[in-house]
Order: sequence, then C-alpha cells, then structure tokens
Amino acid sequence: MMMKIMMLLVFAAVCVSAAPAAVTDIQMLMSAYDALNNTLKNLPEEEFFLNDLKVKGHRACTNEFFCQTETELRLFISGLSGAKFEPFRTDKELIRNLNAFNSRHHKKTCPPADSDKIPLCDFLEDLRKCLQMKIRNTK
Repeated sequence: MMMKIMMLLVFAAVCVSAAPAAVTDIQMLMSAYDALNNTLKNLPEEEFFLNDLKVKGHRACTNEFFCQTETELRLFISGLSGAKFEPFRTDKELIRNLNAFNSRHHKKTCPPADSDKIPLCDFLEDLRKCLQMKIRNTK
C-alpha cells in the first residue's frame, strides 16, 4: 500500500513539473526584441515605406502603438515573398509575439495609422526603442 502511494506521489510530481508555464509579457516582449534585432541585421535593401506611428513628432509607446505596428507589418510587409521577408511572416517570432502581446493588451482591432510615410528601417528602429522602453518598464 505504501509503495502505491509513493508511486502516485511521484507520478503527480512529474505531471505538475511538466506542465507548461504561462508566457509572461516580459518574455513575449524580449522574444520580439531579439527577433527584431536579428531582422535588423538582414534588412532588405529595397526601400519600403510604412506609416510613421509617431504622435505629434513623438514616439508614444502605448499598447495602441504595438497594435498599429503589428497591423502595419501584417498589411504591407508580411505578405511579400522572398527570403529577405521571411522574418515578417505571421508565423515567425516577431509578428507572433507582437500578436500575442496585443491580444492580451489591446482587445479591439486597430486601424492602420494615418500618417506620413517613413522607411522600413526607421519604422523598425522606432519599434526597437519602444520594445526597450516597455521591457524596462515591465520589469
């Protein structure tokens, strides 16, 4: 009888320790930041332009900013073909983590920004700075 109880306890401990832990906001943001840094190293040479998400000349790193960023990348970059656009596919780390973060923090769909156009590299640099700021403030 004692052996059965011990086996049951061991089995329960293994099951509990094998249960996946929930991914935190900081993990999603850091994963998106790492993916973005890798993407910036191999950015396509062609000039692509996206909407500038700055509000009155300042970067507002709000939840809406991250939602609009994901929308811009999905609408204008993720559908392009070729290896250079691989990091922007919706099943890749950058877009996937932005989507997961947005689904937790921005419940409604956000329309694309209605603003001036900026080059893709500048757009991604703005995203990088906002990710850094959000990570620092989330810790």
